[in-house]
Amino acid sequence: MSEYERIQAAVKFYSRDRGYGFLKRANKPDIFFTSKVLEKAGLKEVNENDMLEFDLVPVQGKGGKAINVRKV
Repeated sequence: MSEYERIQAAVKFYSRDRGYGFLKRANKPDIFFTSKVLEKAGLKEVNENDMLEFDLVPVQGKGGKAINVRKV
């Protein structure tokens, strides 16, 4: 069981070349994710507005970062 909050959010931006992207939530800061978390989940690619479920790791002063990702 994870110590982090499990939530869902839509892909706002993803660049395979840059190796990162952001997830959007209404009225909250965007959440950062890397291509490594996608690879770990067996995902080769995600597109804008795809829904992902993940554990949210808090990051001081930012929206946090996503780990343990899966496509919904």
